[in-house]
Amino acid sequence: MVRKKNAVPIFSRKRNLDDLHPVKAGKRLPLIPTLTGFVWKASLQIVHEDGVTRDFLYHIARDLHEKQEMMTTGAGLKGNQPLVIRDDGTPYRGFLHGEIQPGSNPDDGQYKLLLLLSDQELKLPQTFAPSEASLTNHSSLSARVPILLPGPEPSPITSCWG
Repeated sequence: MVRKKNAVPIFSRKRNLDDLHPVKAGKRLPLIPTLTGFVWKASLQIVHEDGVTRDFLYHIARDLHEKQEMMTTGAGLKGNQPLVIRDDGTPYRGFLHGEIQPGSNPDDGQYKLLLLLSDQELKLPQTFAPSEASLTNHSSLSARVPILLPGPEPSPITSCWG
């Protein structure tokens, strides 16, 4: 097979969740703006294997739940690399979300710790802010603002069932 001169090199991405460097927790973000500011592709539930990891995960979930926050996660040495779940997979930004059963304590309480994965952030478009000079000139303002004229009345919806 002959390779073209300007061909894009083949890039193979390896999974990094079970790498030498563990997944690290990053900064904390407010819950509601974070939940509505990203497109969520997947959610994975973090489960414990023994009593020590259960207490550790319970305290993380309780702290996130009480403060109404989410925690960013990352891979790599500094924790600033994206998470890759499968070989040749999509890189994701990871966020931890914790919930606990109200009135529970670490001995008998139930918790849920989710790793939410996103590869796209939602951003609002920039709004149009007219300058004062354009507000005094009505012709330039009317050229930019569409005039909505009343159209025909919509027809009533009729049912085919009679």
